[in-house]
Amino acid sequence: MKRICVVIDSRAEYGHLFWLMKEIEKDPALELQLVVAGVHSLSASFEQFIKRVEQDFRIARRIGVALENDSRLSTTKAMGELIKELGGAFQKLKPDWAVLLGDRFEMLAAAEAALVARVPIAHIHGGESTEGAFDESIRHAITKMAFLHFTAAAPYRERVIQMGESPDRVFCFGAPVLDHLERMSPLSRQDIERRLDFNFGKINFLVTFHPVTLEEASSERQMKELLLALEAFPEARVIFTYPNADPDNSGIRRLLKRYARKHRGRVLLAASLGERLYLSLLPFMDAMIGNSSSGIIEMPAFRKPTVNIGDRQRGRLMAESIISCEPRARAIVRATRRALGSDFKNTVERGTPVYRGGNVSEQIKNMLRDFDLSADALKKSFYVPGVLKKTTPAIVIAEAGVNHNGSLSLAKKLVEAAVEAGADIVKFQTFKADRLVHENTPKAEYQKKATGNTTQTQFQMLKKLELSFTMHRELIDVCRKKGIGFLSSPFDEESVDFLASLGVGALKIPSGEITHAPFLLRAARTGLPLILSTGMATLDEIEAALGVIAFGLVRKGGRGPSVTAFREAFMSREGQSLLKKKATLLHCVTQYPTPPDQMNLLAMDVLRERFGMRVGLSDHTSGIAVPVAAVARGAVVIEKHLTLNRRMSGPDHAASLEPKAFREMVLAIRQAERAMGDRVKAPVRCEIGNRFLVRKSLRAAWAIRRGETFNPKNMTAMRPDDGPSPMRYWDFLGKKANRDFAKGEILC
Repeated sequence: MKRICVVIDSRAEYGHLFWLMKEIEKDPALELQLVVAGVHSLSASFEQFIKRVEQDFRIARRIGVALENDSRLSTTKAMGELIKELGGAFQKLKPDWAVLLGDRFEMLAAAEAALVARVPIAHIHGGESTEGAFDESIRHAITKMAFLHFTAAAPYRERVIQMGESPDRVFCFGAPVLDHLERMSPLSRQDIERRLDFNFGKINFLVTFHPVTLEEASSERQMKELLLALEAFPEARVIFTYPNADPDNSGIRRLLKRYARKHRGRVLLAASLGERLYLSLLPFMDAMIGNSSSGIIEMPAFRKPTVNIGDRQRGRLMAESIISCEPRARAIVRATRRALGSDFKNTVERGTPVYRGGNVSEQIKNMLRDFDLSADALKKSFYVPGVLKKTTPAIVIAEAGVNHNGSLSLAKKLVEAAVEAGADIVKFQTFKADRLVHENTPKAEYQKKATGNTTQTQFQMLKKLELSFTMHRELIDVCRKKGIGFLSSPFDEESVDFLASLGVGALKIPSGEITHAPFLLRAARTGLPLILSTGMATLDEIEAALGVIAFGLVRKGGRGPSVTAFREAFMSREGQSLLKKKATLLHCVTQYPTPPDQMNLLAMDVLRERFGMRVGLSDHTSGIAVPVAAVARGAVVIEKHLTLNRRMSGPDHAASLEPKAFREMVLAIRQAERAMGDRVKAPVRCEIGNRFLVRKSLRAAWAIRRGETFNPKNMTAMRPDDGPSPMRYWDFLGKKANRDFAKGEILC
């Protein structure tokens, strides 16, 4: 059994990790070791929390460290005590994984203890940014100590990779706290009011405000501004939760108690609500106000507005339901009134939450169970995104496409032209028009312009451009005789099966099919290498497509195709490994021709960093500059349309290269590849001999007598480089000559 040690403190982590611990507990291959390591001001509050946890789980170790006060020195002392106690716990428990969540200073202590104890760390919620608190630095420090990473959103995964963590150890499943929304039975309004002994009103606010740890003496001042703003809403019922145990929390607590006493009956101050009561409460709130991450992650899931105050959460991804404002009373009032307005409520209800949940805990548990740690797994290499050194030439694909205009003879001439132009592969398209497009679908604007026919439908145009299966066989035979690779883009499942039956070496997935899941699954299950164009697609759509492909490549029994199964396949080690072996992504802009200023070649870097896969370019610009530039950025595949005559009638001729220009492109690509080098900045072979002739050395500007002082007038620098470097000028300046020097003589 693998031993999974989950560390929580007395506040933040329990609700987030509840369902992950339940998943670990029920898996026969895993043993849950729960360590509760709390920093607290009053032992009674810690004991109360312990009792609540013990109702749900067996606690393996309980570590309570008392804070002398809320000063920064007291916090530092508590961290030291935690490191010592957690180090002892890890030594006794000997876990296979230590699971740490987030960015609390308690978690930093746990990470330090685990690192020294050689316990691999699995970190949840890394890669996020909270620029107004020292949590920012703590979070990133834990990231560098961790081995496995589970991020809550795709941009956070990218940030963790940017920090040097290998993509095959960084997974984006979502926010585990949101699993409660599907697994928890929420309390009714009446139950909530009874448990809280507090009645809701027409307007209800939930307020959570934590110390702003990177601003000196700011937390109490900001809290005063918030309380002053709430006075503008005398009709509102307000539920306050206590701040966390960060430095300077006592001033906030004192202000809250005073405010609650002043507004008894309308204001409730809750020390701890518990995850079920807390989450059940959110749908009945008209707004959450404060600076808590809960307003960023949980509240938007209920389509409810958040007023986010100050800089504490600055940098986090935020949904449309969040209004950020300055920590001043007037700004808070304006933001709150906007949140209560009907227009904003409509925006919130139509918005899309940034963070997702559902089965996040199960996916994390599966990864902890199945991830195979080698003996030296803790010796991480710093991952550098991008291509460090190109070791193989880019594959150049001549996209004949439909530029044959339905003629087999013209198609064969395109094969010959591709060979003469130096292409590695010639590519066609395999489709049946009646399966590809509805008969009334109009042509795209570029197709109307290219064909000169505005009344013809897309179906009528494509019907004339079909290549029969017999034509395909003849073209493959021509390619074999000419020594060039054959490739085609299928557009339906039957075409996928047909191409696979011909023994082709790979399949090209066109941009338009990137959301066609059954098609992608059929293509993946052929086992052939796939080249996937990404025109018109977002990163999330590309990831979803890769999930379908990974599912098809893994070929495991059990669960059938589903969005969840696709995500699990994409995130699995086997899925990632197979994608890297079998799939190549092509950056693409689906416009014919594409304006060069809209090519966004830097998106190739994003694809490479996000997915860790081979990346190339499917280019539709008119010239050859863009594909050459793409090769210089590390493209491993270049796809470019080829035509015999750009003036021919057809949808793609105008965005194609004629044979002579295609040949020039191939030569330019090969020249660019030769110019890439090895990333070592040092004199190369051809320039070594020039150093002597073009660099200078220090010489006498005129005759210098022994004992004469070297000065700016009697010293000069002249070619060749056969004496002391001019970089030593100041070593000579002001010193006396130890002998006579003739004009032009090297100084010594």
